[in-house]
Amino acid sequence: MKYRFGHTSVDTGRLELRRAGQRIALEPQVLAVLIHLIENRDRVVSRDELLRHVWGERSVSDSALSVRIRAARAAVGDDGETQAIIRTIQRTGYRFTAAVEASASISLAAAAHAPDATPMPLPEEPSLVVLPFQPIGEPALAEILAQGLTSDVTTGIGRSGALFVISRGTAAQFAPACDVREVGGKLGVRYVAQGSVQVTGRRLRVEVALTEAESRHELWSERYDGQVEDALRIQQDIAELLVGAMQAAVERAEQKRSLLLPSANLDAWTAYHRGAAFMFRFRADECAHAEHYFRRSIELDPRAPRAYAGLSFVHYQRVYTGMSQDREGDALRARDLALQGVAADAYDPMAHWALGRTSLLRGEFEAAIQELGTAIALNPSYAGAHYSLGWAYMLCGERARSDECNALARRLSPFDPLMFAMQCVGAVNLALGGRTGDAAALVETAVLHPNAHLVVFFAAAIVYALDGQRERARALMARVRAIAPDYGLADYLRVMQFRSPGDLERLRRAFADLR
Repeated sequence: MKYRFGHTSVDTGRLELRRAGQRIALEPQVLAVLIHLIENRDRVVSRDELLRHVWGERSVSDSALSVRIRAARAAVGDDGETQAIIRTIQRTGYRFTAAVEASASISLAAAAHAPDATPMPLPEEPSLVVLPFQPIGEPALAEILAQGLTSDVTTGIGRSGALFVISRGTAAQFAPACDVREVGGKLGVRYVAQGSVQVTGRRLRVEVALTEAESRHELWSERYDGQVEDALRIQQDIAELLVGAMQAAVERAEQKRSLLLPSANLDAWTAYHRGAAFMFRFRADECAHAEHYFRRSIELDPRAPRAYAGLSFVHYQRVYTGMSQDREGDALRARDLALQGVAADAYDPMAHWALGRTSLLRGEFEAAIQELGTAIALNPSYAGAHYSLGWAYMLCGERARSDECNALARRLSPFDPLMFAMQCVGAVNLALGGRTGDAAALVETAVLHPNAHLVVFFAAAIVYALDGQRERARALMARVRAIAPDYGLADYLRVMQFRSPGDLERLRRAFADLR
């Protein structure tokens, strides 16, 4: 069914809520509460009934329901004081009081069996379906792994909050090797993921590809090999790697698509992705472009958490790279915007990532680790959060944990726009731990990236100095001086607030050697 009230609509077939034409991302439990209240709008729904409907036999506190009610009210433009749409009935429960217009909606599962159906419209945000992985070879194990990977990848992408993802039950109506354009038209999705699990003797192979449905253009593909003995143990690891790589591939495709659209035709999501296309270039003019489009996205949808997070990062990088003419002001704006992103959607991992980054900038390591940990809990395949957490651990002197987080980030997103930064932080962590040769090899690639900036060049010079490569170190310091003649160790330590006295002493000795 599709329910309309005011400027809001709820489609129970697609499990989505829209306000003024824009899809509002909601936690599944919040949407379940809202739909149950709408469907029973002719009566008061007790708190006990809602708890049973949403959580079943699980034991949860009343506060859990209160939190979901607040989120549901916010999603439909209501609040606890006005109660114009969801009214609290004291000591009893809740009632949905807005005038509702109900109409039938075509379910996605039905659409899968309708070959001549009119193609469904694409949602504004990136949309994807993960078709069932195809089992090949030894039937029992291959089928178990195929089902497990299909479920894990679908769930993982859905948790990210960045994509509109078709449910696994609907996707199961299609054959693994069916025509992607047909699937995209029937389900109203822009991207289709297909994969296979092959078991031959004791060998295991997983293959997966991501395709743009309309053009049938393959955006990304990967193959993973292993042993059958490790199959169940590595299933989750493979799923997380697939999710991370697919998310990155979709982000790149959406950014390219947004750049081809006329500015007048941008909606909130495409404006965000156009801003994201300029977001990691670390140049003053690129920052200005990113800021313009993120602000445009917020104007079009004031509850867009990722636009706030992106805008927060713009102000953050101005402070971090020394571009800011108002360092304290930009640092505060970065923090305030990140907080607005979290307020817009507390379940959005990018908003928590942005807040964690601003805490790092202020030297608030415990707060940074907590926020970045929340981002990872919300999306375990979020490479940027793993990398930033590794950065926090490096500043705290926790070598092994930093290296683990950073290595995982590079595995999750091998073509990440921040790969050069991941390599740089990883190299500094290795160098301070005495592994200067490995560090120098890692940072060599980082400085060649077109988006490498002042701080990267300075850090690379320090790494080479610690490895005894004075000529290379001094050549990089010359690049630093060409960009900012007065930049020195104090400027670096202002944004890289190392906590370990031993690390600080090694950095001072390396910088003194450079001079």
